[in-house]
Amino acid sequence: MSNDQSRRKVLRGTIKLMILAVFAWLAWIVSGYMTQSSDPARHTGLSIDLKGLVAGDYMIVRWDQRKLYVWHRSDAMLRQLRGYEDRLEDPDSSRSRQPKAATNHYRSLDPHYLVIYARNQDQDCEVEALGTSQSELPVRPWFGGFVDSCQGMYYDLAGRVYTSQGVQRNLEVPAHQILGGNLHLIEEE
Repeated sequence: MSNDQSRRKVLRGTIKLMILAVFAWLAWIVSGYMTQSSDPARHTGLSIDLKGLVAGDYMIVRWDQRKLYVWHRSDAMLRQLRGYEDRLEDPDSSRSRQPKAATNHYRSLDPHYLVIYARNQDQDCEVEALGTSQSELPVRPWFGGFVDSCQGMYYDLAGRVYTSQGVQRNLEVPAHQILGGNLHLIEEE
């Protein structure tokens, strides 16, 4: 075998391997697109088991470099979320950010679970949870909720802001799903 023939064989083999690599790469890209799901639960940023969260309690979670509350509201808490809409700045959540399915007086996908960022949208102040035993608060009625750390703005158990406080929007509800007792926080694109 001459030197030229062996170079041609090596060159042909190299070209065949390069073509095979390109086809393998294209097949990998195409299969990735074909197996992608439109189900948002497959594109979650965090999954949290809610089974251990007792009604009336909440947990604090850090996600997406932000603090958020997950509050398991009892049936009694849910009943208390009606009847004082005239004392709320945005009772219908028309100026506030939440998933479309959470634009209700519960401000949640599942009424028993409130999932809410721990910062107000107007002044970017962190909020803290307050229980029902606070008797000296300037807002009525008070069944539990949140207060911001900057100016003491009050929010109810749905994250709705009380009137006449200088804040126009309710607390933000992140994109999420609750499936099979698990909370899935969804990365927003």
